[in-house]
This record gives sequence, structure tokens and C-alpha cells, in this order.
Amino acid sequence: MTSASVGSAAGAIPADVVAWMRLGAEPDRLPDRAGSTDLSRGVTVAVCTYARAASLVRLLDSLIADVPLPNRIIVVDASPDDLTERAIRGHQALATAGSEVLYFRVAGSLRGLTRQRNFALRWVATDLVAFFDDDVVVRPECWREMERQHRRHGERLAGVGALIENQLEPPRWLWRLRAWLRVVPNLRAGTYSRSGFSIPWSFLPPSEQRLVEGDWLPGGATMWRTTLARDVGFNEAYTDYCSAEDLDFSLRMGARGDAQGTVLAVAGRARVLHLHDDSGRPAAAELGYTNARNSLDIHRRCLPHRRWIDEAYLVYAFVVDTGLQAVALIKPGQTIVRWRFLRGRLRFLGELLFARGG
Repeated sequence: MTSASVGSAAGAIPADVVAWMRLGAEPDRLPDRAGSTDLSRGVTVAVCTYARAASLVRLLDSLIADVPLPNRIIVVDASPDDLTERAIRGHQALATAGSEVLYFRVAGSLRGLTRQRNFALRWVATDLVAFFDDDVVVRPECWREMERQHRRHGERLAGVGALIENQLEPPRWLWRLRAWLRVVPNLRAGTYSRSGFSIPWSFLPPSEQRLVEGDWLPGGATMWRTTLARDVGFNEAYTDYCSAEDLDFSLRMGARGDAQGTVLAVAGRARVLHLHDDSGRPAAAELGYTNARNSLDIHRRCLPHRRWIDEAYLVYAFVVDTGLQAVALIKPGQTIVRWRFLRGRLRFLGELLFARGG
């Protein structure tokens, strides 16, 4: 349906919803539980997408191939065209899979990853919500393992993440140099350093099967307690294609969790594949700048008991790391994309050091 044809059924549907559809029971009527606090026991999977119809269909295929299915699948699409909408509408297996599917195509004030995720949270009717990036493939038992950990540990867990199976590897020379030069104090996976650098979860051994606690969760595959996720919310100051929004959300969830005695953890048995899709991403120089700028913003807002020495540590870390990356680019085979990313980083450092970046 287009937004003009929704009529009274739309209820709380904002004007910036361009189109919507519901697959499954009562396809012509939206659920009445938008924003409801009366949550049932179960799992909702939310996927926010932009101009990646093929990747999204691949993800949805991996979800519906692994039964039983989540209670509800929500797709929030910010594409400027209707290619993704038509792909969903024509996906016969999705319509008959047995899981309720809600699709929204959004524009204006609802466009941007964090805004789309907050919009998706309004339509969650279960006590757990999982967010998957549109260019991942969910491995068998992935989301159910994440749910099992939530059920097993109850209120102790605020969020559970999955491991990206095709990116697991020991630290390479660049990360080892970062540790040696004290850009980061250690290489313990899933930790957040007072220098503003987060240590990748990919450093866990590929055979890791435990529930491993950390300071943050990888945004491409996470499951959260719905009430807590709604209370914290995604940071809508990070608009369009975001960078480090998963770190921002995780640290704020962790801070809320500390007060409630809950933690964040990755479930070693929950796995996804990240099949990197460049569609919808900004230019490399802009991404390099945005990543560094958001890292500074997160450091200033989310680092506990932050002092002036922590700001100095961040400046040191970014200056040294930029030098390391510049040296790395001398090696043969480095792409122009990485050069442009570094140029964005240098732009940020110039603003930071000369007090023009706020």
C-alpha cells in the first residue's frame, strides 16, 4: 500500500512512510500494537536497508530457511526507488513462510540507519528484538542461539551479539603495532579503550563457543531486550549512513545495564556471514572523516569518568594510528579507496588539532 491508501488503518503511521505492506495474517491491516508496552514472549527481527534489494533478499532467504521462524520480521527501507519494495512483494516464499512480515518504505525524517531502527522498535511486539544488517547471511540456529542465551541468563543480559564467521582472524601487524605503541592497552576482543578505539570481536578464536562478555556488540547481528532498547534508543544525531552507531548504542546500553546489573556478551555459537555490499555507502573520504568524528563524540559522551588526560590519549592514539595507516599505504596493492579514507581521517585530525571541529 502507499501511504495515501492507508487511511484509518495506519493509525500511528507518519507521513514520511511512503509505502507499507504486511505479509501473513490480515495483509490489508497493520497491527494495532505499534509502540505497545504489552510485549509477548518471542523474537522480532528488524532489518534496516538502503538500495540493497539483492542483499536483503539473500538475508531474508537465510532467515526463512531456518525453521522455526521469528515471530515477526520488520523491514524498514529508505531506498529512493521501489526496487526493494517490489522484491519483497514478489517474494512468494516470504509471504507463505509463516512469520509475519511488516515492510515500510520511508523518506524524510525517517531516513537514516538510526532513525529507521528507532522506527522499527515501535512495531516490535515481543520482549526480544534482533537487528541484522542487510548484507549478512544468518547461519543456522543463529538467532535462536542468541535467544537461548537471553532466556538462560534472564535479566543479567541486556544484549547478545553474533560472531561474523568469515572475518574471524588473529590480530594482524597493524593491530599489534597499535598495542605496542599503546594506541590501545591490549587486544582483548570486544573491549573499548580509553583512547577511543574498540577492539574487534574478530580476534576471538574461530573455535570459540562460550558466551563472552564485552563492552560493545557488533551492530550487524545483535539481539536486545526490547524495553531497554526502546528506553535507550539509537542516536539520531548520526544520520544517513552511520559509522560507529553500534558502538554508541552499545556503550549507552552498557551504562544503563551497569545500573541494573546487566551485561553485553557475544554468543560464540551464533554466527553470521558478512558479504560486504558497497551499495549505499558514502565516499571513502567522507567515511574516514565521519568515523573519526563520531569516535570523538562517543568518547566525550560515553567514556566513564572522562578526564583531560583521556582526551590527550585520544589525540595521541589518532595521530599515531594515522601515521601507521599512512605507512601501510606505501605497500604495493593498496587501493585508492584506502587512500581516500585516510584523507578523511587527516581532515578530522586537522579540525581536532586546530580546534575547528567542535
